[in-house]
Amino acid sequence: MWLNGAVGARLVWMRDPSKVVELSGRAVVIGRGAECEVRIADDRVSTRHCKLVAQDGGWTIEDLKSTNRTFVNNELVGERPRWLAPGDTVRLGALDATLFEARFVVSERAEALPAPRVEDEAVGLRKRVSELQAALAERNAEIVRMGVLYRALQAQVSGQAAASVTAERTGADLARDLAELRDDLKQLRAEHAGCRDAEERARRKMADLEAQLEARERKARRELNDASLQTKELGAKLGFVTSELAVARDALATATANLRTLKDAYDDVLARLEGGR
Repeated sequence: MWLNGAVGARLVWMRDPSKVVELSGRAVVIGRGAECEVRIADDRVSTRHCKLVAQDGGWTIEDLKSTNRTFVNNELVGERPRWLAPGDTVRLGALDATLFEARFVVSERAEALPAPRVEDEAVGLRKRVSELQAALAERNAEIVRMGVLYRALQAQVSGQAAASVTAERTGADLARDLAELRDDLKQLRAEHAGCRDAEERARRKMADLEAQLEARERKARRELNDASLQTKELGAKLGFVTSELAVARDALATATANLRTLKDAYDDVLARLEGGR
């Protein structure tokens, strides 16, 4: 799909500007496969290497999990699509222009959408703010009215309840209530006494546990001190053994040298004897 000359968005090959990839339709797939809109016959290019998609008046590029990856301005295209800006350089694979390296270009004849006027936006925002403020004021007034009505109804209900209780309660009811209160008080006192006993038992158990914990801590400290002393003793023994080993090695080296000297002397004597014959 190489064309000479193009309009709108396109990719211009860096090594040969006469080769242009027109970006038409909604999506353009670049790869080695026969179904790709842009085919590149190179084993380093994946069957479906990358895809360019037109959306929201612009173009994005997405790597289709290719082997040698896709780069824009020498930056790796991640898992998410990346927006392309005019002048961006698109490259497939390693730094090799013969593989594929092109520049994203937007035609000067491409019409841009008219930018909204700031004054119009400001007027619209002020109007919207005024409407919201009016609605908020109306809602606050309604809340105030509901609060007044609620307090009035609450006072009325409280008055009616007090009048009803006063009318219905009799001396017998009061006596029965008093007896029930006395029983409740007696039960509460018994429960309180039981709680005090439970609290005392819990306090004694806690004291025993604290004493056991302190004894275990003392034992642990003693064991730790003993272990530290044993470690120091083992370190001293290790140092002594190391020094003895060094002395033994020196003695072995001296003995080896002496043995070598004796062997040389023996060989010399043996040679002389053989020469005398």
